[in-house]
Amino acid sequence: MRKYLLCLLLFCYSLVYAQSNALHSFDVTGGVGWSNIGYKLTELQQTGNIGALFHVGYNFHPVSWMSLGVGLDFECDGAMARGNLMRTWNSVTDTDGENYDHSLQLVNWKERQQLCLLQIPVALQFIVPTEKVSVLIQVGAKYAVKIGANVNTNGTTLHTGYYAPWHLTLQDMEQYGFYTADFRSKNQLKTATDGTWHIFAKAGVAVPMTSKLYFIANLYADYSLTNIFKTVDSPAAIGVRNDKEGMQNIHYFMPDYTSVLDTDIANLKNSKLLNVGLELGIRYVLKTTKHSHSHSKKYPCRCLMD
Repeated sequence: MRKYLLCLLLFCYSLVYAQSNALHSFDVTGGVGWSNIGYKLTELQQTGNIGALFHVGYNFHPVSWMSLGVGLDFECDGAMARGNLMRTWNSVTDTDGENYDHSLQLVNWKERQQLCLLQIPVALQFIVPTEKVSVLIQVGAKYAVKIGANVNTNGTTLHTGYYAPWHLTLQDMEQYGFYTADFRSKNQLKTATDGTWHIFAKAGVAVPMTSKLYFIANLYADYSLTNIFKTVDSPAAIGVRNDKEGMQNIHYFMPDYTSVLDTDIANLKNSKLLNVGLELGIRYVLKTTKHSHSHSKKYPCRCLMD
């Protein structure tokens, strides 16, 4: 234990000693990639969607091979639910007193959930200078606050009726409650969590453009440690509702529908976010260091500290 404490004290002393020659830099980057939220659906297919990241950050370089950074990120992530689904109610009575089976189909159902987050990242970055570029390796954590959560749904609802005694299926007869209708909706996601913790990592390069300006390119990965969506206590059952007059042969798709995430086919217990992609941007070095080492003499302006 004493050895670890001694190493920690020496490390802190080296940081304090290096502050007189420390650099300060600022990053502005933007990235696009792929994101997904790991909820499960029992009957529709869940997939990922496009993700985007915009980052503004400040870095403190106490030594030539390391920096400490803090910033502000704006991140948009998404997921998709798509496919076909069918529900059937047996022994429904029509206005003539006949029993039949009423079926509701969701056809070519596409639902896009989009989440926008404002994040505060804190990171530790390691800098490995080479002959022409500097290799950047960064790890850190973020706290994210939800600033927007929307869902866009489109598809077709199809109502059919099957009369077993005659082996007859009725369709596109609206006067009897069997019809096809387009469905379009845009709603707020009620189940989105207000605040979440994330860990992230980046790996890339910094290419010198001038003595103080660098072009940077990073591969990044962001993973949430807490669930993005809250579990719904009483999820709605996907189905039909009778009209306001209570006529048994006229049915409508559930008017209270906002998202599949609010229904009984969604499992939100492990709704972790994953966002990966490529970001490009610039780094501006505010102060020139007084450090002197052989690498900087051989390759001037190749290291972020030179």
